[in-house]
Amino acid sequence: MLSSAITVKAAICGLVGLWVTLLLTPFIRRWAIGRNLLDRAEQFHTTHTIAVPRVGGLALMLSFTAVIFTILLMATANQIRVPGEIGVIVFTCLAIFVLGFWDDIHPLGARVKLFFQVVVAVAVYAGGLRIEQWVNPFTQTVHQLGIWNGPLTVLWLVGVTNLINLVDGIDGLAAGLVFLIMILLAVVAGMGGNFFVMLLAVGMAGTLLAFLYYNFPPAKIFMGDGGAYFLGMLIAELALLNANKGEVAVALMVPFFALGLPIIDASFTILRRVLVGLPIFRADRRHIHHRLVEMGFSRQRVVLLLYAFCVFFSLLALGVFVSKGRLLPVFFGIFMMVMVFSLRTFGFVQNWYVLGRVLTSSVHRRKHTRYALLLGQLLLIETERCASLDELWKEFGFTLRKLGFCAARLQSATDEKRWGGDVIPDWLARVAGTTTGVVSELTLYVPRGQWDDATFQLLSELAFESWARASARWRSIQRIQG
Repeated sequence: MLSSAITVKAAICGLVGLWVTLLLTPFIRRWAIGRNLLDRAEQFHTTHTIAVPRVGGLALMLSFTAVIFTILLMATANQIRVPGEIGVIVFTCLAIFVLGFWDDIHPLGARVKLFFQVVVAVAVYAGGLRIEQWVNPFTQTVHQLGIWNGPLTVLWLVGVTNLINLVDGIDGLAAGLVFLIMILLAVVAGMGGNFFVMLLAVGMAGTLLAFLYYNFPPAKIFMGDGGAYFLGMLIAELALLNANKGEVAVALMVPFFALGLPIIDASFTILRRVLVGLPIFRADRRHIHHRLVEMGFSRQRVVLLLYAFCVFFSLLALGVFVSKGRLLPVFFGIFMMVMVFSLRTFGFVQNWYVLGRVLTSSVHRRKHTRYALLLGQLLLIETERCASLDELWKEFGFTLRKLGFCAARLQSATDEKRWGGDVIPDWLARVAGTTTGVVSELTLYVPRGQWDDATFQLLSELAFESWARASARWRSIQRIQG
């Protein structure tokens, strides 16, 4: 049972996080708009329709600093023991935020970001925050990890960091998910007597609740990579602090189950990209939240539905902790059942009887994918040689012809561009995508029977991605030259 003093301090931390974020976010939003630090709506992987500031992570980081300062002011030796690793936590969270914030302003390559994430994770390990042992929840036998504690710690930190970034693809989803995880971490820490983690988690829950006021769809500001990386690293570190020496395995299972939604999404995404030959870190519009939007759900309903999933997974995580891991097989079985159900429900597998054929055909699509990606790079280079958008459209026609398309139409409110001549009524059409910076819709055509539906969808998306990137690059060049 928590004392009244600890409860009051937790409430203070929550209010500090809440009000600092509420007050700072509008100023950061106006600053970002003035500096043109916007997530452009014409980017092919986005779901919003207007340009939105993408540096909301700055408000989260400043609020985190305020909560840490508040905890230090209230800390007492007999109630709140500040861990020796607090400097490591503050420094590494700031470092990973700077990495993501820099990427929000000046995009970095996936390999560069992964390298620096590993560097930050190694710094966490060197600072003494690590996985050193685990306890078998069935036999209570303690197992020392030995030389494996370093790689497993780095894998844990980098993995959780990227999971949060992965799920940040639709307004309010990542912030709501992390809010629920912070509440869960606070409950687990309070039950274990780890009051520093409890106060920090409550403070960040207040921060995220305030941020959701601006981030819930339609969002006025995004957390960006800076905010997503920071929150992911903080969750991973708080989980390690929660891992008491006798319950390491159980304590780490709590955020694992709570992160069930991004784990399922990441598993499907990696499998799908590997099968068709796409880069693992490539952004696309095939995540769970994108599929729900395609099914006709509004963005608000999609977020609320996925919140329900997050609550369910959080209850599983709490059950694992309360049972001290003894019911882990039961909860893991439920977790796997939900994953299998999700495969069918979200359209990743339409028919279990033809799954083998689907996997085989996906492998055959790899050559189409490689060719399309190379043609996309060539089109991007051609943007520097095109004097007009009409000239770029002609170059895009060359890309479409090499890919196997027969006709295309790019339609906007004021203009229409066509390629390939008249469309035969028996041809199949697919709306490849809609760019909303300059509102236009790209439709592609092929003869019936030329490809199966999955191949048509894949090549349409890759073609649209090529056009969206090339047209955005051309406009950027024109702004610089003009």
